[in-house]
Formats: sequence, structure tokens, C-alpha cells
Amino acid sequence: MPRLLTQAKQQNEAATLPPKPVALFVGGTSGIGKASVEALARYAKGNIHIIIVGRNETAANQIISSLPQSPESNYEFVHCDVSLMSNISSFARSLSSRLTKLNYLFLSTGYLSTEAFKPTSEGIDQRLAVTYYSRFKFIQEFLPLLQEAKQLGEAARVVVVLASGHGKPLDLDNLGLKKKHTPFLSLFYGPACTELAVEEFAARNPAISFTHIHPGLVDTPILSNFWLTKYFVWIMRLLFLKKAEDCAEWMLCPLLGDTFESGAFHLNEYAEPVPPQSLHITPERQKAVYDHSVETVSPY
Repeated sequence: MPRLLTQAKQQNEAATLPPKPVALFVGGTSGIGKASVEALARYAKGNIHIIIVGRNETAANQIISSLPQSPESNYEFVHCDVSLMSNISSFARSLSSRLTKLNYLFLSTGYLSTEAFKPTSEGIDQRLAVTYYSRFKFIQEFLPLLQEAKQLGEAARVVVVLASGHGKPLDLDNLGLKKKHTPFLSLFYGPACTELAVEEFAARNPAISFTHIHPGLVDTPILSNFWLTKYFVWIMRLLFLKKAEDCAEWMLCPLLGDTFESGAFHLNEYAEPVPPQSLHITPERQKAVYDHSVETVSPY
């Protein structure tokens, strides 16, 4: 039975947070990320340091001005175009130089497209750069600060909001989709790689929690702006779209819940485990994707 919204809220409300936790939200200026920032700040009663990463400073400042305040509150926005791995490297160096720990890393950047392969200046497909490789890069860069939090006896958790349980078996001879690229392959590539990367990161860092979670169908600006859905959003809202603030409660469950202390987790839209048969994890795929991802993002 799905975890009810009231249950998710009760769990999050009852969570014990570390002393002035540090949370990094990548994609936190709209949609699920914005709603999750607001919910976590509320549960922390403002006693938290939240860094919002994105491209829209105006939206971020509006969010920050609405968050609960306390003598311990520290809210900030840092601009970063996450489609470029070099930008993430520069951002991570700057932020890591002034942080002593990171408790929560929440990755929810969105990108909908039906385009053919569209390389960035670094040669990575634009959609894949945003939906998968940037997430991998952020985790890789901030592992030392997550480990510092764990050494303090505090929570150290990563939540990747994408499409857990909706990947397809990967062609290991076409990683990066440079040999063959279609919108269909691109759609399922990120989720498939993420489930494998989550497993490998957890195996290499057993004290830290890594979660890949599916948000379901949520009323966010990306649907209103995407050409395939923008004319139908109104009826989708009536029939089945979740509100972003409701979705955020389920997305925060693995960030705050006691049962997600360490390990790899693959969760559905109600923060419950996805069926094992919907995952395509094998040791061969896991190692191949991890090695390929390191090779792809590390030069920048």
C-alpha cells in the first residue's frame, strides 16, 4: 500500500535533524526542488544552512525571502549552469572551500526534450548532461563533505529525483548515446544509469545513503513550457497531476527517514521500494556505467 501523504508529513515532522544541517539543492528554484527547499526549511524551523543552485537568481531570492528565519538561518543562492561539468567543478571548489560538512544533497534538475543528439561544448548530449552526468558529477565532487558529516555522527544523504524503476537495459557499447541516439533511448538512459550509479556509489561509500526516487506526474513549470504538454496541462491538473508541495513530502522521506540511514535505495513516487524486477542492475553494467561516468565527467 502506498505511503499516504499524511504519513509522509508525520514522518518528516518527527525527524531529528543534525545541529544546523547543511543542505545543497541543485535545481531548487522551481517545481519539486523549490517545494522541497521550502518543506525542509520549515521542518528545520529555520535552523539550517540551505544552498540553492540554479540559473534563476530572481526566483531563488523570492524563495529565500519566504523561508522561516531564526538566528541560525543561512540561505543562499549560487548560480551554476549544470549542463557543463567544468561549471560544476568550479562551483564545487568554491563551495567546498567554505563548508566543513554536507548533510543533504538533493538533485532535481529537469530537462524535457525530443531533440536529436545535441552536444554541449564538452561533447556530452545536452539532455544527458543535465539529467544524468551533472548529477553524477555533483555526487563525486561532494563526497568528501558528505563523509565529513558522517564522521561527525550526522546524516549524510543523497537524493536523486528522476525516474527510479523506469530505466531500460543499457547497451554497454553505446554509453553516452554517441553511436546511436533517439529521443526514446535518451528518455530511459538517465534513469538506467542512475540506478546503476546509486548502487556503485553506495558500495564504495557504505556509510552514506544514496536514493534514486521517481516523483510521478507533478504539476511543475517544465510541463507548462514543454511543447508536447503545455496545451494539456490544465486537464492533466484536473485528472492526475500531483501538487509540487505534496510531492516534496514524499521526496523528503529518504532525506529524513530513519530507515534510509545508509545504502542504496530505489523508490517510487510514494517513497516505497520499486519492484526489483523493474531494475536492471548487474555487476557488469554497474561497473561499466560507473567507469564510463568517471571517464566522462572527470576531465572537466
